[in-house]
Amino acid sequence: MPAYAVPPPGHSSTSRLERVLRAGRFAVTAELNPPDS
Repeated sequence: MPAYAVPPPGHSSTSRLERVLRAGRFAVTAELNPPDS
């Protein structure tokens, strides 16, 4: 899968995650939620 330096037409996100993924690098994400008590 090729890495894209610029967003495709019609897409414009400047998030750090998107920049990392477009550079072809590995990224880990996580979501922390409070307990359901």
